Amino acid sequence: FYPVRLDVAVDRAFLVAGTASSWNGPSLFVIDTSRPNEPVLLGHSHPMMASIAAMALLDDHVIIGGSYGRRDETYVARMWVFDVSDPASPSQAALIEFDGWVTDIAVSGDLVYVSDGSFDDGGIRIYDFTQPDRPVFIDRFPTIGWAPEEIEIGGEVLFAIDRPDFYVLSLEDPH
Repeated sequence: FYPVRLDVAVDRAFLVAGTASSWNGPSLFVIDTSRPNEPVLLGHSHPMMASIAAMALLDDHVIIGGSYGRRDETYVARMWVFDVSDPASPSQAALIEFDGWVTDIAVSGDLVYVSDGSFDDGGIRIYDFTQPDRPVFIDRFPTIGWAPEEIEIGGEVLFAIDRPDFYVLSLEDPH
């Protein structure tokens, strides 16, 4: 049991634990924290075969981003979307794949921003999650040579850290 990512909403904790090198890979665990002295495991997902780098919450969905290496030394980024409306039985609602790797995920309303990288270029992908079981790719903001290590959203602004640099991007019209 190796904790990788954690996110919390009201009286639930969402924990990704395990390693990509383990036999089953990491899984999502849903924990009831309404009684902090007595947390209760409610359910868990199937294993995800990837190194997990990011997680975000969107209503009754958990979005988990990770990557795995191919034999030709390229990477495939994966984003799992889990429906956790029934916390005892988290189910995969969608899976998104693209070349590269995920470094972070940020959510604003129904829009999900994904910091991704590749050997050729980096960028921030934008997805419409109005229907979380059918996310729609909207656009990609190229960052030309960098994949932000961390992204956060405040109002209509996306903040990105790519050590040692700090960027501020307007989100006025992500479409």
